[in-house]
Amino acid sequence: MNKTLLECVMEHSVTIAHAGLGSAGLYQAYELAAQGYYVHAYDPNRRRIAAIRSGSLSDPDLCMDQLLLVQRKKKLNIYDDLDEMPDKADIVTLSVPSGLECHVAPDPLLTAGRILADRYSGSGQVWINRSTCAPGTTRALWRDVKFPNLVFSAERREIGHRERRIPICIASTTELGSKVASYLLAPTGSEIISSDSLETCELSKLLENAYRYMNIAFVNALSRSIPSDMLRKAIDIAATKPFGFMPFYPGAGVGGPYQSGAVRQLISWIGDSESCSVLLMSMALYSEMLHMRVMASRVAECARSVGARSIHFITVSWRNGVSAATVNDSPRVRIMAELLQDGWSVSYFDRDVSSLTIDGHELISTELLPEESSYVLVVTPTTTINDQYPYVYQL
Repeated sequence: MNKTLLECVMEHSVTIAHAGLGSAGLYQAYELAAQGYYVHAYDPNRRRIAAIRSGSLSDPDLCMDQLLLVQRKKKLNIYDDLDEMPDKADIVTLSVPSGLECHVAPDPLLTAGRILADRYSGSGQVWINRSTCAPGTTRALWRDVKFPNLVFSAERREIGHRERRIPICIASTTELGSKVASYLLAPTGSEIISSDSLETCELSKLLENAYRYMNIAFVNALSRSIPSDMLRKAIDIAATKPFGFMPFYPGAGVGGPYQSGAVRQLISWIGDSESCSVLLMSMALYSEMLHMRVMASRVAECARSVGARSIHFITVSWRNGVSAATVNDSPRVRIMAELLQDGWSVSYFDRDVSSLTIDGHELISTELLPEESSYVLVVTPTTTINDQYPYVYQL
């Protein structure tokens, strides 16, 4: 007798195709593999794939030994070449930032969603989107698949606190999609919050991120005029009120440069002409400026603490294949601009970007040799080169 998909899920005998191995996507793929599912995960970023395969990442929620173990057991199989992925999958999951989050075109979320639809439209029975996106995106991505059991359930974990049981929000177009997603995504007994609408659930995630981002920007703005110690103590006192206040502190905040994407997606969905959008955009632009300023200050502080005379960035683009024409919106380039403005000597190396012009400064991609790095702080996205240079800052 043929088993139902839900029975196969409960027996861990389904094949899962996953796209997106950033911080959230990798954690999601690992969690499924650690439960015993066979996960085939794709990401075009070859540097990222190499770091995952070698276990050289730095992630507060992932044990590198466990990450390597699920790969050795063939539970988690990762690819940077889509043609090497299996031809069929029972369940498809997606966790990719949108173009409005990472300032690139074409939109990585739409691209990945369409790639999955083209490859698995005939075999994928449940389609789960875990990406932060504007209302209507999940339905638009996969409207033409053969089995339209569509699910939206965004990532909600608190980075660095994976032990916390945070309610999981799930919306699906069908009862089967809801049951499968509940079993896959909440195996530890987390509370499930069900929504009757994909679009409502998508909007709830945008509200969560935009609320956090705007409040962090607010306290960062205050910190430019109020002494840090005084401001933090005032926030601590205000946080004792049991309602109407949630504490946010000056700094970069959790979520990094992707935080403003939620605001931009809200604006895109509401419409640029609305007065609310005008207010949101002005706040988003100011918030981004403050965020980059905070990150640049942290890099500079680290450089001063080790006696570095210059700062060298390894990779400046968002992903492989980004041209110099679009790379200037990259957070690393914007942080470099802040450092140049403060008088720091800045250089970089990126195979995809041979040259850059930042506020009148002409920079050429130049590889830094270890023997030349005695007084240089090296800023890198991974830990793979930590033993090559004396001073490294991971960003």
